[in-house]
Amino acid sequence: MMIDYRRTSRALKTSTALSSAALLLAAAPALAQSGTGTNQDPGRSAPASANAPAGPVSMTQSVPEATAQVDPVAQDEGTAEDIVVTGTSIRGVAAVGSPAVQVDRAAIEASGASTLAQAARTLPVVLNIGPDESRTGGGQDAAANSSRISAINLRGLGPEATLLLLNGRRLAPGGILRALADPSVIPTSATERLEVVLDGNSAIYGADAVAGVVNIITRRGFTGAETSARVGYAEGLSEYVFTQNVGKKWTNGELFAAFEYNFRSDLDRADRPFLSNDLRSRGGTDQRSTQALVPNLVVGGVRRPLPSLTGEANRYDAGLVGDFLPEQQRYNLFVSGRYDISPDIEVWAEGFGSKRTVKTDGAPLGGSFSVPATNPFYIRGVAGVAPGANETVEYRLPRAAAQSVSKVTSGQVATGLLWDMFGDWQLDAYTSYAWDTGVSGLNSEQLNNFALAAALADSNPTTALNVFGGPISDEIYSRIIGFRQQRTWTKNKHFEAKIDGPLFDLPGGSVRAALGASYDDGSFRYQEYQSVLSRTNTPSVTNDETNHRSITSTYGELFVPLVGTENNIPLIRRLTLSGAVRYDKYSDFGSTTNPKVAVVWEPVQGFSLRGTYGTSFRAPSLVDTGNLNFLFVGAVPDPRNNNALINQVTYTGSNPNLKPEKAKTLSVGFDFSPSFFDGFNVSANYYRVKYRDRILGIGASLQNEDVFSNFIVRNPSAAFIQDLFNTGFLVSAPIDPSTVGVFIDQRRNNVGSVDQDGLDVDIRYSLPTSVGTFVARVTHSEVFSVKQQTFPGTPVRELVDTFENSLRSRGRASLTWLDEGTSLNFFYNYGGDYVNTAITPNVLARPLETIDVSAGFTLKGARGALDGVRVSVAVQNLLDEAPPVVINGTSGFDGTTASAIGRQLSLTLTKRW
Repeated sequence: MMIDYRRTSRALKTSTALSSAALLLAAAPALAQSGTGTNQDPGRSAPASANAPAGPVSMTQSVPEATAQVDPVAQDEGTAEDIVVTGTSIRGVAAVGSPAVQVDRAAIEASGASTLAQAARTLPVVLNIGPDESRTGGGQDAAANSSRISAINLRGLGPEATLLLLNGRRLAPGGILRALADPSVIPTSATERLEVVLDGNSAIYGADAVAGVVNIITRRGFTGAETSARVGYAEGLSEYVFTQNVGKKWTNGELFAAFEYNFRSDLDRADRPFLSNDLRSRGGTDQRSTQALVPNLVVGGVRRPLPSLTGEANRYDAGLVGDFLPEQQRYNLFVSGRYDISPDIEVWAEGFGSKRTVKTDGAPLGGSFSVPATNPFYIRGVAGVAPGANETVEYRLPRAAAQSVSKVTSGQVATGLLWDMFGDWQLDAYTSYAWDTGVSGLNSEQLNNFALAAALADSNPTTALNVFGGPISDEIYSRIIGFRQQRTWTKNKHFEAKIDGPLFDLPGGSVRAALGASYDDGSFRYQEYQSVLSRTNTPSVTNDETNHRSITSTYGELFVPLVGTENNIPLIRRLTLSGAVRYDKYSDFGSTTNPKVAVVWEPVQGFSLRGTYGTSFRAPSLVDTGNLNFLFVGAVPDPRNNNALINQVTYTGSNPNLKPEKAKTLSVGFDFSPSFFDGFNVSANYYRVKYRDRILGIGASLQNEDVFSNFIVRNPSAAFIQDLFNTGFLVSAPIDPSTVGVFIDQRRNNVGSVDQDGLDVDIRYSLPTSVGTFVARVTHSEVFSVKQQTFPGTPVRELVDTFENSLRSRGRASLTWLDEGTSLNFFYNYGGDYVNTAITPNVLARPLETIDVSAGFTLKGARGALDGVRVSVAVQNLLDEAPPVVINGTSGFDGTTASAIGRQLSLTLTKRW
């Protein structure tokens, strides 16, 4: 869908158009109560309102009330007739029935967020599950995020089920092992607001809009210059952000540019004692690694510490080594412009570029080493070890780990025109080119299993590897330690054209329609540059392949106001219907058609009911269907043979045979703003998503062989295994193919289903007084059920309120005081108990509950350059609450429901020139 960048007054050239405009203006107060509403252009300076909200506007509130918080000095200078609509292809009308939330510039300032990803997570409907910069493992395939992207995950349905837009246009996905969109590529200072539509929108936007849509709306109508500097601090963590905006608006056009530099230091694990793997003080067991800097000899499953071979095993606390948060440095640039080449034609262009570097310190390399008797450091005569048998040594090499570096560069350029053709019909056409390039594993170190085996078997004491605690020369390190880099190139070309306008008039208003078509051409290239698959540690390019896809789409939408202000009757003050349908044909897996219908019924003034129903889909990404495959070899216990060890080859990664995920989405809700209780508003929305053919990595293992037997092959042929080894996907050292006892295919497949329903509530009360306006608000998300079936034939599990899944209850309460450019904000973030299913027996756990405060004011009347400076102060987690204990694996910390940062302070100075 293309955002409407036109001043609609230019299109009102006929009596029909004038009639439609009059009806639209008359119905504006009511339209603000249905979905995203008729939204003013971000460049417009909204009038002050006594009902200004404290943070993100409610599910049904239009933007002007939110922007009233912004200090007048910082206001842009748009025109009253500029209109932007999210969630519909039709100009000047609301996205009928769709629940929505918004985060504007004032809310971003009040939250203390420095990136758009952080700002989005102030909404209870956005969950921190899956890929995130703070972790390299966990639920929803969080490990597949080596470039540390922070994506938006609406309702916990997965970040790939949330569509991210920039002014209505798709961004090229980033990520190395997953196709993820990062909102933080756009300068925060260039953003007017985030608009979040909370229902399926594939009928409007196509693939990925299953959980909803997040649209980044950039600033318009900006004239002058604006400089901002931010300093942030938490214990062991610092942040520096500098932004510069410049703009010029004139009669026939405008130019705007925003630059942002964002640096955040790393957060050492050692600075957060609760990250320790020794969980005994937290009610757990000692989970510190036995791959320690002083080795252990493993005999008959018993670890014997060296050199004494008696006593407790040597341990290493990897939970307190390296970085919890990596160091990040980001450069963002956004540029936009528009020009009226005639009274009827406007041309526009915009683009952004982003460069991000991530540096992560880790723990030294360790392993469980099988040492042949030929090794000169082999310990002979150990009780329990047969003469000449290999000895197993657990050891961490005494060498500091290298700093792993990831680099991502992304951008998009787009240009288009808007042509007022006739009778308020408009042609909206544009083309865009987007790209994302990434590399991870720079400077990193990995053990070369081929060279390692040779060094362990070496009989020369000067060249053999000593894992029994003796010195290791640099020459030996250079032979056994290699590297593995992952590189990606994503490119996307898009062309789209749409016409929309009025068809005819009904007593309730003008029936309007939109028809459009688009062509999309994308490619994804994945490459590995590594030395760890060479017996001589020689670098080479492997696994290099490019996947391509083209998509042809057509779509249409109809807006039908059956009853409006001109023909309302008792109990039907307003009744509006809309319908949309979209057809997408893919070059690689077929076609899909998705409809959507919606209704808004306002029986009396101040109270309206709304509902939507539609189908949505997510096409498998080019990452999902690409060549990101990995083979692992290892010995595992076999339940069918008294848990005797058996050699297993595991196949993970992409799958070219995937089909689209499908969903049915339903939402119903109401909005209540009683005339007898001025300033009070409550909105509620019930939703249900039935999600089918989820693309998931197969969780097959010998422990659940009965369920996943189709993905498990016992006694595979040696030729089959050798062919797999020859693919170049092998990560582990190869073994004799004839000794492999089982093969398991864990690649992504269409196996999952999720049924989720819940209720979102937004309650707000605004009270104007002689000393300012007080605003109280509660935004709450209640998830009733998340029923998941991971594979046909397996039991249906209830996941709500379980570890690394959606919490049943989450919310954010706020109290704000506003007065002439000054604001004070108080926030309370809360969540209900959940079950820690990561341990047995299960126990109750709690999310981290925090209090945030912020203040903003403008220095008026100060001398010189200080005059008009905006000062913003924010404190997140004011009481410095520590994360609750949630024992899972080797950790006692749950990063999906808590932050490890602690109290964080920030100070921002903004000057408008």
